[in-house]
Amino acid sequence: MLQPEAVRGLSLALHYFHITVDDAIGLTGTTNILNGCYNGGVDEYCGLVVRNNSGRIQYVNDFYANIGTHHDQRYRPSPSAARFPRRPAASPSASTAATSSSTTSL
Repeated sequence: MLQPEAVRGLSLALHYFHITVDDAIGLTGTTNILNGCYNGGVDEYCGLVVRNNSGRIQYVNDFYANIGTHHDQRYRPSPSAARFPRRPAASPSASTAATSSSTTSL
């Protein structure tokens, strides 16, 4: 938690996390399949590309597989990470204060 002295009442929090998942299961991804087939020449991926009668790609059979180890590390602000000082309520000035007087004659 950071609480700078220059701004009274201000506090900020930033959280860091690093997660490693071994043997993660996930989709291979259409982009990865197409790149693997056309740029990498991976026959397994080329077999997942389905074409129509005119030779155009109709769809790609994506599949779940063991995608290996997945790393994720990020900095994120906490949901209640920032608190800002409140402005003090305005007090009425002397010029706007209401005054009244009354006179009685006999």
